[in-house]
Amino acid sequence: MWTIKRIILLFIVLTSTSAEAQDSLQAGTWKIKGYLSYTNSNSFDSIQNPWSIDNQFYNRLNINYFYKDFKLDAAMRNRLIYGNSMLLIPDYAHSLSKDQGILDLSWNLIQEKNLVFNAFVDRLNLQYKKEHLEIQLGRQRINWGMTFVWNPNDIFNSYSYFDFDYEEKPGSDAIRINYYTGPASSVEIAAKLDSAGQTTAALKWLINHRGYDLQLIGGIMNQTDYVAGFAWAGNIKQIGFKGEASYFIPFKKLDSRVLEASISLDYAFPNNLYLLTQVLYCDFGSNVPMNNFNEYYSSTLNAKYLSFTDWNLFAQLSYPINPLVSLSAAGIYYPGIHGYFIHPMLTYNISENLDAALLLQYFRGEFPDALGDTHLQQFNFAFFRLKWSF
Repeated sequence: MWTIKRIILLFIVLTSTSAEAQDSLQAGTWKIKGYLSYTNSNSFDSIQNPWSIDNQFYNRLNINYFYKDFKLDAAMRNRLIYGNSMLLIPDYAHSLSKDQGILDLSWNLIQEKNLVFNAFVDRLNLQYKKEHLEIQLGRQRINWGMTFVWNPNDIFNSYSYFDFDYEEKPGSDAIRINYYTGPASSVEIAAKLDSAGQTTAALKWLINHRGYDLQLIGGIMNQTDYVAGFAWAGNIKQIGFKGEASYFIPFKKLDSRVLEASISLDYAFPNNLYLLTQVLYCDFGSNVPMNNFNEYYSSTLNAKYLSFTDWNLFAQLSYPINPLVSLSAAGIYYPGIHGYFIHPMLTYNISENLDAALLLQYFRGEFPDALGDTHLQQFNFAFFRLKWSF
């Protein structure tokens, strides 16, 4: 497996260094873009207690090669992290290098006591597109979700809203075939295989009816559940109206069935103030997925378990103060645990390709233990990020 990793890494490095020369050839066209960022992270339960401080240098490299009806995508995320997490969190470096796909394309090139450098190929696929047919094979993102924060239809590669630094979101080792039956309608079938050897396979039917995009999905997820889902996206006058729901029926009859449903509304005011609200309902039955916020915050989510409470209420306001400065504030209310999450963010455009951001995340809630007693949990996260795009 190390040989495969080295070959792929060498391919990406060589294509990135020779892209300018290749671009002039008639055989095809290269396109390369990415960014380099530095993020300082601070976490603590209260300001008077000890802080955990980490620093991360993050390089993103996206490479595309176009040749006639074919397109090759390759992308890497390289992270140099040093700080307290390596010392305080057991197996932190190992978890950082864990690859959820069938191919293990993540590895720690440097691993010391409180420093790790991880390279991860999270996109590597070949796409063929001809008239109404589109076929994509390899590591890719299969985006079946329609809402913003929680996506019950995103059964292939769910993502966490809290992971703001991973803008591209996770991918899957999969094959996807899409046939366009009209300008806004299609039939799509996809299948993936993960690192545990489990298969997720489903069919999506998308149509447009009276200005609404409507989709139906059906299949199996992780070889543990049958899944059926529905989603829509449209407008009520000037208000965006979206929603999606999925129903999971486990292969094992003793396990509980799970329903996940989400609805969102968004509106842009004339003064550029933007408002987004979303509600998530989770009917877990007896399958309560998590019993503390820290586990939820850092775990890999899937469409069956998008939260730890039955009701989840989200709201976000964003406003461009001027062309250079933007301010946003988001929050989630968890009625079942009398908890809430607050997430303000300030961004400043220093130059055309350089941005700075200050972000805060705060959670507070009451979780019951095995005896039925409740325990208060609170977490503070503060981030400062510089990002240069190229």
